[in-house]
Amino acid sequence: QTVNPDVSLAYWDYTIEGQAVAEANHSIAPFRQSEVWDDEWFGPSETAHTDYVVATGRWAYTPVTKGVEAHNYSKYTNAYGMMRAPWNQNSIPYLTRSNTTYGFELTQIPDCQSHLDQ
Repeated sequence: QTVNPDVSLAYWDYTIEGQAVAEANHSIAPFRQSEVWDDEWFGPSETAHTDYVVATGRWAYTPVTKGVEAHNYSKYTNAYGMMRAPWNQNSIPYLTRSNTTYGFELTQIPDCQSHLDQ
């Protein structure tokens, strides 16, 4: 807001969900059911049924910046010219969300204790 007072970003303290996961015997369900995944916030956490595209809520079908426009914001793009990390070879032109990386599913979320132990 120092640069532009009209711009603000929400802060998500994910350790709240992480603590709920720890208290649920490390079931990932409390994380997936968090209110941050409602359509009013970031959209659903489960997107496999839509080819990983965020298809509902305020971020539904948000296009990924690509081509010359992407290079106006970042020197990094993927092989499809989309403004994504160079190792992210996702060719889908919309905002996507996946719970797996290289076949591994997200199952562990940092909780309050893990931050305290650092």
